[in-house]
Amino acid sequence: ALQGRTHFDLLTLDLQLPGGSGLDVLQQVRQMRPDLRVMVLSADDSPDSMQRAMALGANTYLSKSVSERELFEALRAAV
Repeated sequence: ALQGRTHFDLLTLDLQLPGGSGLDVLQQVRQMRPDLRVMVLSADDSPDSMQRAMALGANTYLSKSVSERELFEALRAAV
């Protein structure tokens, strides 16, 4: 999905995707674009999920319950 696309600096990714896992996507992204900043934004705020995503190369992990202000601050910091 990333091949042939316009350049971008940040990928926001959910862990629960239709027909697949965001963790699988994260692994593929890291193989294709190790330099790309990846922010996981998920309703799953369990420590285990956060640790797995960070171990696979996520730069930031946010719960979907964060405030709008916290989200914008994290986005600004990421790019």
